[in-house]
Amino acid sequence: MTEFTIVDENPWKKSLVLSLVILVIGILLAVGGQGSLKIVLMISGVLMLLASILMLLGSASTASPVGIIICAIGIILGIALIAAPNFFSDVMMIVLAVVVIMMGLGMLLGGTAMGGGPMMIIGMVIAVIMIAAGVLALLNPKETADVIMIIIGVMLIISGALGVYRALEARN
Repeated sequence: MTEFTIVDENPWKKSLVLSLVILVIGILLAVGGQGSLKIVLMISGVLMLLASILMLLGSASTASPVGIIICAIGIILGIALIAAPNFFSDVMMIVLAVVVIMMGLGMLLGGTAMGGGPMMIIGMVIAVIMIAAGVLALLNPKETADVIMIIIGVMLIISGALGVYRALEARN
């Protein structure tokens, strides 16, 4: 029996492309705020719809009932993302607000367990700010959406830029 091993001679290229995509999405979110989130949701819906249809067509004769159900869910979710980006944008803002509150609570509880010192105080202040921002976003998701999207966009820009740098370093 013969074994074949596929070796990717340029793994940095995949990393570079992914990092550039993250960078572009970050720029879109930072510049466009909540409006860009709706565009990203619609694009995601189109991609999910196409992928689900192609997967269903590609395995129509051999598909299991579970595979067909997964494809059907993908098609329905893709259509929903395209048709109602406002709804999904609002839902995402609420989920994001809850996540920010939970992260702040985790930092607050973790900071009190760590002891004292100036770094603990800074961590506690950041935790309280995160909790306050999460509660504010939860109470006013439409009014705070732009600020949260800008923050997420900047974080993605930094992550994408670092990824591009790492990919180019790996190339050399």
